[in-house]
Amino acid sequence: RYEHLDGGTYRGEWLGMLKQGHGVYAYPSNARYEGEWRNNLKEGRGVYRFPKGGVYEGEWRGGRMDGVGVRTFASGRVQVRGAEGGRGGAAAAAKRG
Repeated sequence: RYEHLDGGTYRGEWLGMLKQGHGVYAYPSNARYEGEWRNNLKEGRGVYRFPKGGVYEGEWRGGRMDGVGVRTFASGRVQVRGAEGGRGGAAAAAKRG
């Protein structure tokens, strides 16, 4: 376990001094990311839990949500992201309930 200066903690794989492979980062805000890391950035598949509710499960590139994924908001609204990624990649939105 490694504690960052901002109060966040990381448990997982390393390559030298870089987060690399599978790991979990718990933010001081109570957000949490579990998934793949590359060169200290979220990269590949991962799950991010937002501090006020809501979850994003999907692909990451360069530390950002990018690619295919599903974001469920605390309100229950669901956003499906397409392969083109980014906000413009939203393919559908619905509300569970």
